[in-house]
Amino acid sequence: MSNEGKKNNVLSEETTVFSSYFNAWYPSLVRFAEMMLRDKGKAEDIVQDAFMKLWDRRDIITPDFNARNWLYLVVRNGVLDYFRKSSRTMEGNADMADGFTPEEKAHFTDMRFKLMRIMAAMPPQRRQVFMLNRFSGLSNIEIANRLGLSIRTVERHVSLALAEIREWKKKY
Repeated sequence: MSNEGKKNNVLSEETTVFSSYFNAWYPSLVRFAEMMLRDKGKAEDIVQDAFMKLWDRRDIITPDFNARNWLYLVVRNGVLDYFRKSSRTMEGNADMADGFTPEEKAHFTDMRFKLMRIMAAMPPQRRQVFMLNRFSGLSNIEIANRLGLSIRTVERHVSLALAEIREWKKKY
């Protein structure tokens, strides 16, 4: 096989692997980002950026590489970056303009950013369970079935997440 043929074969394999990752995880990554952002369009942008980063760094994909975890981490960081940037410009946000003083907007932005930081610091499974429970409104049974966990494990994750938030509120 010529050198050009080998390059085409490798690119074809990379494209196939990338497509399988995209098809398998794009919808759940968008839901994950949307739970934090409450904006499907922005969530899709962040997830697409994460896949672009994976494509640009496709040389890191090895048999023991956990692409799913890597993508969730990149999406989470993208959401946090978005909150950092938007917290600086929240004053001009039309969604918040009516009925709130600039001080109230700043307080809301600050609290939301701190909550996102607390959630980002949680172990991934606890964060996912908490977000499904509080932001998607799923019951503990629904979460347990969806994630393949016991109901008691789901209850424990929610309880620990709430304890972390309560601890933060005491300090705040």
